[in-house]
Amino acid sequence: MAHVKRRAMASALAMLLCGGCGGTLQETPSTDDTTAMLEAWTNYYAAIDGLKNNLLASDSFKIDDAHRAGAVRLMQSIIASNVTGAMGGGDGSYPHIRLLLSPTIKIGVDNPDTLYRAATVTNPDGGYVYRVWGQLGTASDFLLEQFHGPDPQGAISTFEDDDLVTDDEGRFEIFLSAEPMGENWMALAPTDRLLTLIIRDSFTNWETEHPATVEIERIGTDGEMSPPLRERDLIRPIEQATAILERQGRFWPEFSSRLRLVGENNFIGFRATESLGIPTQFFSAGFFSIAEDEALIVTMADVDAAYCGFQVANFWAASPDWINRQTSLSWCNDGAQALPMSSRGYQWVVSPRDPGVHNWIDTAGLRQGVLYLRIQSPRGEDFAAPDPQAELVKLSALEQQLEPGTPRVDPSGRKRAIAARQAHARRRYQAW
Repeated sequence: MAHVKRRAMASALAMLLCGGCGGTLQETPSTDDTTAMLEAWTNYYAAIDGLKNNLLASDSFKIDDAHRAGAVRLMQSIIASNVTGAMGGGDGSYPHIRLLLSPTIKIGVDNPDTLYRAATVTNPDGGYVYRVWGQLGTASDFLLEQFHGPDPQGAISTFEDDDLVTDDEGRFEIFLSAEPMGENWMALAPTDRLLTLIIRDSFTNWETEHPATVEIERIGTDGEMSPPLRERDLIRPIEQATAILERQGRFWPEFSSRLRLVGENNFIGFRATESLGIPTQFFSAGFFSIAEDEALIVTMADVDAAYCGFQVANFWAASPDWINRQTSLSWCNDGAQALPMSSRGYQWVVSPRDPGVHNWIDTAGLRQGVLYLRIQSPRGEDFAAPDPQAELVKLSALEQQLEPGTPRVDPSGRKRAIAARQAHARRRYQAW
């Protein structure tokens, strides 16, 4: 019986693929939309080639094999993000929530502590209204932002969880529109640009915290069928994806070169991210260059904030494999991965080899790279950002330089820490 079914299926498939086996293929002539769509696609491919040429000509590409591989991974990430977002995220008429970044799609100083989700919105005649609703999770920080992908100026607007009105169970409803409405309103100016609404959950305790549930709809489309796909529907998304590629190709080589101006094994002082990212975020970056037998000790005072994180990245501003390696640690809150010193400040050891210290940041095979420190939503009106200090030492002399009573970790403890990271990632990136 199984053989009969397989033969029947094969016969049906052959009939389907057979040209001239019955039925007439109806053809229509190409239109101006056909020409514009194909031209947009040709320009997109040219932008990919331009992105490649810019990255390969950069000084960062020449650093080592990790950065050469990182350049190709960055190209893959940008293209994948375009396919699912700028080109595949829709035109805002029937929006959906999608992953923006993932363990393999990393762009723009991705934070291992943060889940990034997104939806495409627009407001061509000023009359579109979007409803975003759900229930807060237990993440340390939650916010929404609007971005225009080709625009390097950063966030258009931001809605912080401190301003969010919820019920007793954490349920919320936010409206995006040109005119104010509801208790939670996010301005959506009249524009025909395709905007990205980014949803961020930042975690301190990876073992207990979970993200918010979030849904989105454009008011007036409930039960309404979408129109069929036409050539003209693809032109603008492809053109926007091309603009993003062109901007990314110019930005990242220049960005990576500027980072090295900080000087080896040094940090810039904390500064407000402002509209380039999260308005309530303070950000510091350091350039590390550490040999196999060396370690960088980073020391900093404690702060009171909703969320704090410390991570390593390559010069393309992409994190290494943070799921299976301890390349980041949250800090400054109860349940944080990093443990404070007895003085309540923090001390980390950044090195290519595990020194058996609890607050170890693994360089994950990077000989040179970048260290990022984040402080989000600091508490108190008189907040003053701390001053990170870095000292390069030989691993053989590490013991003499560490704070007395520094928490240690044996191999079994480190294995448990990695297992906790893996378990959190499995929960964070569950698919239906």
